[in-house]
Amino acid sequence: MPEANTQTAKPKTKTPMPPFPGSVFAGAEAPAAFRDMAEKSLSQAKDNYEKMKSAAEEATSVLEDT
Repeated sequence: MPEANTQTAKPKTKTPMPPFPGSVFAGAEAPAAFRDMAEKSLSQAKDNYEKMKSAAEEATSVLEDT
């Protein structure tokens, strides 16, 4: 039976990628309009999640009752 190779290969180290050359906002904060839009989207997503969770719980309750 041949002996198993006990040496492990060294992981390749990746060099960090430089910022996208065409990026206008490299290293800058997002404008306030984008932050507001993101906050609204997050708020809507949370509300929709709660509605879907409630509907799923109600449907589960109906299935359990039948």
